[in-house]
Amino acid sequence: QFLVHAPLYEDDVVDDVIVDHAGTTQDATLRRNWADLAGGARVSDFNGPDYSAYNCGPSQAIDGSSDTTWLTPRVQQGETTGPRELTIELPQALRVTSFGVDPTPRQYHNVCPGISQTATSGPWTPAMHVQVSRSLKGDDWEPAGDLKVTVDQLHRYSELRPAVDRGG
Repeated sequence: QFLVHAPLYEDDVVDDVIVDHAGTTQDATLRRNWADLAGGARVSDFNGPDYSAYNCGPSQAIDGSSDTTWLTPRVQQGETTGPRELTIELPQALRVTSFGVDPTPRQYHNVCPGISQTATSGPWTPAMHVQVSRSLKGDDWEPAGDLKVTVDQLHRYSELRPAVDRGG
């Protein structure tokens, strides 16, 4: 196996690479991560508490690191249950044909020092259902993908493709 890595791109593993004494050339397909902070994307809105002071705020959901996480409880005291939402503004207008989602849960006590489950009203559970929507201008949102998380989706990107490509 051969791992191909480049900043702002999803890693690719190429199997069955044979290298002889003269060397070899191998093609790999890397997909650009337009939703990465380092590439100019930003979190423009979210709901739930903000744990940025603990390095576990909403921006850590798109920082390109598997060592950080966006930590948010399902409910706060006095709140009704409901989904957590994160809005990512891309650095430029793009024709988005697919979305990659890695729903792997992180251990909050390892990556968010200083946060305890009881201090933040927990309960902490990984996302088991991820819905992606898209919009050209931040309004008129349309569904773009839906992922019911299983063990097979952990530790890798799952690709979600919109049913209709509207060019945005």
